[in-house]
Amino acid sequence: MAVLQVYVDQDGLVRMLDLAAGSLRH
Repeated sequence: MAVLQVYVDQDGLVRMLDLAAGSLRH
């Protein structure tokens, strides 16, 4: 299940980057 954990971590990282990008746009 390590692969699934990595996928979840990457998804969380992408969401954090998307949130940061949204904050910069404001």
